[in-house]
Amino acid sequence: MDVTEDYMYFYSGEIVGSFSGSEYVAFWDGKFYAMGDPTFYMDIYVFDNGEGSKEAPVMYFPPTNPVTADDVDGMTFADAEAAGGTYGYISFSDNNNAGGIITSGISLYTISAIGDTFSEVPRNRGGQIVTINYVDASVAGQTYDYFIGGYFGDYIVEWNANSDVAINLVPAVDYKNLQEGESFTFDVIATDDDSGTTTTNLYEVDETGTIIASLTDTFVDKKTPPGGGGGGGGGGSTSGTQRIGATLALSFVGLLVSLL
Repeated sequence: MDVTEDYMYFYSGEIVGSFSGSEYVAFWDGKFYAMGDPTFYMDIYVFDNGEGSKEAPVMYFPPTNPVTADDVDGMTFADAEAAGGTYGYISFSDNNNAGGIITSGISLYTISAIGDTFSEVPRNRGGQIVTINYVDASVAGQTYDYFIGGYFGDYIVEWNANSDVAINLVPAVDYKNLQEGESFTFDVIATDDDSGTTTTNLYEVDETGTIIASLTDTFVDKKTPPGGGGGGGGGGSTSGTQRIGATLALSFVGLLVSLL
């Protein structure tokens, strides 16, 4: 790819696997997560906590500080906080999947003003949640590693007692076609605990699962939100579970999007 061209790798989530002897195995079921409905999917980045438990990072805006797509477009974390937003995450479980849609057990948590603790925000408190989408993109000479509210700032969901918040599990091929993607991507991150060496392998894969391109690069941590984080609350730790002398691996699923 010509590095002078516009490009966008849109990350959709992590896959945490398990050890089988000395091998670390991670399985992807070929689904992407999104909020909204088939007419307007809102991409979310999903942290995998294991056993079906998932978290997706968001900014929460209380009812006293509503935002529009015009407000959110181009917004940084600092902008969001200045506009009254608070970092948080939505929590849900694959175990509540019914026909490719999760509508029950969806909770919102936000970070406290002091420390890195999170507390639940009930729906009757009202407000809005805006997605945090991690990317590797270069558009018109400007590089990006995240978008708040998606590329156009319009991934905004009402959070109140009457809103219908749903998580959709979208088949990969359908998702690729809807988003006009070129190929699927997988970042496989491995750390040798003996030497401390960490490497990242990036693979581009077509719809048949055939690898069409690969690249080995230095390790880049998936962007940790303001205040650090790690551990619970969507902190975005990518270190995996420590296993002395073993090689850890963690995969990130994404989509290479064509920019015209």
